[in-house]
Amino acid sequence: MLSGDYQFNRERIRSYTAYECRVDEQTVERELSFHAHLSAENPRGFPKDLDDERRGDVYPVFQVPADRMVWLSDWSFNAGSWYLLDRAVAIGGSLGRITPEGEYVFVLNCAVRGGEMEMYAPARPVRYLAGEWIAFCFHHIGEPLHCQIRASMRFTEGNAPEPPLGTRFFHWHATNQAETFPEPPF
Repeated sequence: MLSGDYQFNRERIRSYTAYECRVDEQTVERELSFHAHLSAENPRGFPKDLDDERRGDVYPVFQVPADRMVWLSDWSFNAGSWYLLDRAVAIGGSLGRITPEGEYVFVLNCAVRGGEMEMYAPARPVRYLAGEWIAFCFHHIGEPLHCQIRASMRFTEGNAPEPPLGTRFFHWHATNQAETFPEPPF
């Protein structure tokens, strides 16, 4: 179940393109790409329809169907604005997952400068289980300019093995200078 903020950002996606190829009865290869406008405010008088409020930075883009599993093999980010000539803006981003319990978990991070595109491929595919969302979290770094971000990905969807698999995650952050990293629970 998506929280209200996740759903709000999902509704702020401005374009979404998808391709699928059924390889056999169990396997589907998919590619999808989406873009969103990133702007905390309307700093330079952009038309109001380009000035999207954000209630967070996480954009859910694909939910893994029941009894299925996904292996994400590569993805790309690019950022650009028609007026961005000095490359004073970087867009950071993370590929992540939203668990069925509604938690966003970072998987991998990257960043690009305005006008650039980067493609990434993990050493092995990133696995997503039934009910999880493939999601991207964007971070606007640098001058407070309006920019557009695009993320694209390629993944393979197949049947989930029996019995159902499960995931666990561990999250910790220091609350003061003296605090040290604890032993992870697994």
